[in-house]
Amino acid sequence: RLIQLTNGTNEELRARLSTLTERDQYYRRQMADIARDEGWSSPVIRELHGLQRELDSLNLIELGYIIKEHGYPGRSLVGNQGSAAIYIIQRADLATQQAYYPLLQTAAEEYELLRSEFAILTDKMRMAQALPQVYGTQVIRTANGMLDFYSIENEAEVEALRREMGLMPLVEYAKRVGITLKN
Repeated sequence: RLIQLTNGTNEELRARLSTLTERDQYYRRQMADIARDEGWSSPVIRELHGLQRELDSLNLIELGYIIKEHGYPGRSLVGNQGSAAIYIIQRADLATQQAYYPLLQTAAEEYELLRSEFAILTDKMRMAQALPQVYGTQVIRTANGMLDFYSIENEAEVEALRREMGLMPLVEYAKRVGITLKN
């Protein structure tokens, strides 16, 4: 199905989500800058990470109000700004993700949410439960320091499943993230 680009119909809600996006990235940008110069083990990063967690909690509360009032803030309502909602939920704890999962599944089925974003959430949730991922979106660092895919449930079907969700082929994704696939 072709997804039409739109700004959505609710400007006020789009502005609220834009604020959530800014808060979502506020300390993360600073941490990335510091990590580039000092590495991720810098004490400043630990402090900023704590501040970012506080903002993430506020974002999740605000998103809860938005969803209660409007339902999932999807593409027809707020355009691409709706992706702020899925990112906030992806950063939440597993119980919160599970609570929103049916709503997000419906949004993905109705193309109100990019199916690829829903696939990423699905894999993150499965990984958090020590279950194999479905779509091959999650990467881990192995004991020898190399990157590899977290266990994939059905490797024979993963390409078809990725295609269905609008994800690039696994070989391309592996190359992009720096994984050498085994033949």
